[in-house]
Amino acid sequence: MKLRETRNHPRLTIFLCFLLLVAMVAIIFAIVDYLRDEQPVVEQPSAQPGPIIAQETAGAEVDRAVGAAVEQYQTVLDAEWIDPGCWLSHCPNSSWAIRGTPPERALLTKAERGNLEARDDALQRFQRIAVVSTIYVYSVKASPGKGVEAIVSVMTNKCYDNNRISSTDIHRMFLAASSVNAKEYVVLADEVISPETGRLTESYVPLYSSRRDKPPCFIQK
Repeated sequence: MKLRETRNHPRLTIFLCFLLLVAMVAIIFAIVDYLRDEQPVVEQPSAQPGPIIAQETAGAEVDRAVGAAVEQYQTVLDAEWIDPGCWLSHCPNSSWAIRGTPPERALLTKAERGNLEARDDALQRFQRIAVVSTIYVYSVKASPGKGVEAIVSVMTNKCYDNNRISSTDIHRMFLAASSVNAKEYVVLADEVISPETGRLTESYVPLYSSRRDKPPCFIQK
């Protein structure tokens, strides 16, 4: 009889330990549920697409002049990605240096500054970078005495070493007449529009578009 009790004792101990473990787990879950109930519930608003931006024109001549100015400006921004002398604090070849740009304009536009910040980050991870952008002028709106507002779709193809990255952003740009030729324009400000702020119509005919070759990593041999 004593021998049987001795043999059953370890089983009893294991059973009691199991019950204790179950109780501890139940207590932990109860505490977690309590703390979760105490936390305020914050509903995250779902991102809704913004209103469609109206497509306007300032006339064929002005539209072409604005498109040419935006194309020249974007070419400068693309070149900055591989310009070793262009930095956030000092960039002699920034868009500010485009002929006819008012000297009081900032050294970099908002979008231009964002590009350089992205470039500086990429340079820490990649050895070779190539960037080529294509512009599609969606809308041009002239305001007498206030210059021109342009809505531009910018499609950018990037090569980070052998990695291909494509992106399309909608930009709102403000332009003014060139100081050396009143029939030409220069970009004064440029910023990216978020999808929540506004969007383009699904199918539209651009007022002006550029045609540029893709970077080497996009060309199939």
